[in-house]
Amino acid sequence: MFDEDYEKLLDGEKEEFKRVCNYLLSKTFVLDQVYDRQSKRMIHTPEFRFIEKYSDIFTTYLNIAGFQLEKDTQNNIYRVSNVYGYNIARFDQFTTYLLLALMVIYEEQAPIANLGNSVVCNVQDVNKEMQLLNMFVKKPTKEATRMAYRRLEQFNLVIRLNTTQDVEDWKIMILPTITSIVSYDKIKELCDDKIPEILKDKFQDEKQSYVDENSVDEVGGDNE
Repeated sequence: MFDEDYEKLLDGEKEEFKRVCNYLLSKTFVLDQVYDRQSKRMIHTPEFRFIEKYSDIFTTYLNIAGFQLEKDTQNNIYRVSNVYGYNIARFDQFTTYLLLALMVIYEEQAPIANLGNSVVCNVQDVNKEMQLLNMFVKKPTKEATRMAYRRLEQFNLVIRLNTTQDVEDWKIMILPTITSIVSYDKIKELCDDKIPEILKDKFQDEKQSYVDENSVDEVGGDNE
């Protein structure tokens, strides 16, 4: 029972439970490691460690509220989603196109293990990718670009690595959370018949893997 397990926590742990719940619900994703601009290195996050320690309590509490807690064990990421489809963030068109370009760059480059399976690029790289994908007719303003990146950073999808004020000189860390934020149906809606091949292959591989796993389960069931 949630009440019994929660009451076993110390007062300080109860306060941390509330804080981490709010952090999780506001960010959607909690990563084991993030880049710390001050120390200029990857650090382990206390939020991930706390959820890991009390995952059963978090799961029960969130289920009561209509949320599902999932863990990506490959990348050490916790994700929360609403079972009714509520609490979904809406991005404007430019931010969504930017997100899609970042997905392509992430898939094209090999994730760096000692950076938490992240990929590093700069804003110029992303702009070039958006041009290749015909995602904007004219170059976006610096303010629109700055606001879009900050919006994505709010949900733990990217991290800005440097502190320069000129957005065109920003260096961006693309986090592995980027791979699970846009569905293939949404990509088709955005790109029509111009879906990048690397994303077609990615989603096709995932679909094939799902089918293969189901086939194995069905065979196992028949044998029993």
